[in-house]
Amino acid sequence: ASEWCREKKLDCRIEADGGIDFHTAAECAHAGADTFVSGTGLFKRRNFRAALRKMQKIVDAQARSRS
Repeated sequence: ASEWCREKKLDCRIEADGGIDFHTAAECAHAGADTFVSGTGLFKRRNFRAALRKMQKIVDAQARSRS
């Protein structure tokens, strides 16, 4: 989907929703997702803020590797 958007010169958001945790967020970001819906993957963590920061770092690193 992200490649299609680039080819068509469209400003698209690619959302990953369902089963998003640290591992799957990295995979989805690598595949082109830039918006994530993570319920259990974050809320089941003892420290939500720390988990959110960790997920953001993981996603950012994958996004940089695509560039």
